[in-house]
Order: sequence, then structure tokens, then C-alpha cells
Amino acid sequence: MFAGGSWGLSRIHTGARRYRATRLVVDEEFAALVKARLADQVPLELADGRKYGSVGSSFLVSRYVQGQYFAPHSGGFYLDGYVAEFTVVLYLTDEFVGGATLYLPGQGSEVEEATALRPARGCAVIHRQGTVLHGGAALSKGVKYIM
Repeated sequence: MFAGGSWGLSRIHTGARRYRATRLVVDEEFAALVKARLADQVPLELADGRKYGSVGSSFLVSRYVQGQYFAPHSGGFYLDGYVAEFTVVLYLTDEFVGGATLYLPGQGSEVEEATALRPARGCAVIHRQGTVLHGGAALSKGVKYIM
């Protein structure tokens, strides 16, 4: 997380809904492990001077079944005076059809070309909050878990 400033984040309303099952998990030990593994993957300071502070100890674990999706959004998360600058999506399963993570242009997104990712179990993707329009395509078959 980075200390908040005048930049701020706001949700872009797409008119669509999230359609999945999600649980909040709080785990300080896992947060420390994630922080150590991300140390060389995220910048320690941003161009506007905000410095890297920590990895939050709250994690969302989501389950998608056939027909479920996550509508396009650019996100933003505030906690205790901090704003999350990056999202890390960890793929916990890969035995499913559909359900790609979508990165989309438009609505202020810094994404220039639509991209659909389907990483394998154990892989992760990192993207910026607030400036990257993204979503999860509908699942066609199987069960998908992400954190």
C-alpha cells in the first residue's frame, strides 16, 4: 500500500455487476510472505513521491462457477489512511474453461489493447489500481479460485 495523497481513486461505474462468491481472509503471516516475494516486483517509490509502505493483511478469495464473472472496473481500495496502488491476483486453480482475466482500453484506462490472460495455478499478475480497466470473463466450465 502507498500513503494516500491528493491523487485519490474512484470506481468507474460500468452498469454491470460482480457475480461470484468471495470471502475475506485476514492473515498477517501470509501478508509477510507476500511482502517478501513482492519486494523486487513493485517500485519502492512512485513518480509523485509516494513510498511503498506494506502489503495489507486482508485478502479476498473468490470462487467462480459456470456463468459467473467479474464486470470491468478500475478499482481502488483504502485502508487506515493508505491507498492500494497495485492489485496482485494469485491463481489458485486452472482446471476450468473461460474465466480469463481481461485488461481493457477505454474509460481512462492506461491499457492500449484488449488482452485476455489465463495464467496457470500458482501464477500471479500485478496491475495498477485506478488506471487499469480489468475484469473476469464468464466461466464456461469447472471452478475457478483466485486470491
